[in-house]
Amino acid sequence: MIKSIKLIAIVAAVYGTTACQETSPYTREGDLVKRSTVSMVRVSHDVLAEEDQTSTLSEKSKKELVKFLRETKVRYSDVALLDIGQDVDAQRQQDLMNFLKSKGVKVAGTGIFGKQPAYGGIKLYIERHIVQVPECGNWAESSHTSRTHNQATPNLGCATARNLGLMVANPQDLLRGEKSKRSNTKGAVDAVKGEGNQSSASSSSVPGLNL
Repeated sequence: MIKSIKLIAIVAAVYGTTACQETSPYTREGDLVKRSTVSMVRVSHDVLAEEDQTSTLSEKSKKELVKFLRETKVRYSDVALLDIGQDVDAQRQQDLMNFLKSKGVKVAGTGIFGKQPAYGGIKLYIERHIVQVPECGNWAESSHTSRTHNQATPNLGCATARNLGLMVANPQDLLRGEKSKRSNTKGAVDAVKGEGNQSSASSSSVPGLNL
């Protein structure tokens, strides 16, 4: 009798262990909460040395830069990076930075970002962050009656993540927030005024930039 009780106790203990280890058939990668993803791309343009070896940008170089910015469809959330080649003086670097700033393009800095620029040239990179939003709406499996352990469904919060990704003006804000600063009502009013005058702008211009 005692042996039978011990055997029953052992079987119960084993069963209890396996019960704790049991997992839901819906516990898999597909059940992770759906979120937007942010990826970064860079597009480059070569600013070659001037034929007369001057430091300032020629009209030809400026036109090529404007054409590149338009074709890239640069937006206000993009930033410019400069890869400086050999024998490029500081004045030419500054002239290029000033030109980009005059067009409304933010210059984030200089560094080595890829293939070495041509001698005496500067390689300009436009860095852009792109949001890829999740696909939502398939609740067939999520509402299955066999779901256990109070697991969150894959679509829980998906619509919120998708809408935020579609609305955000600067995708980098999804990675890290901006520093707190005082509100600027004048800037908001000027933005509204700019919307009203947008019809007078040329069709090739980029909103928010001087192109």
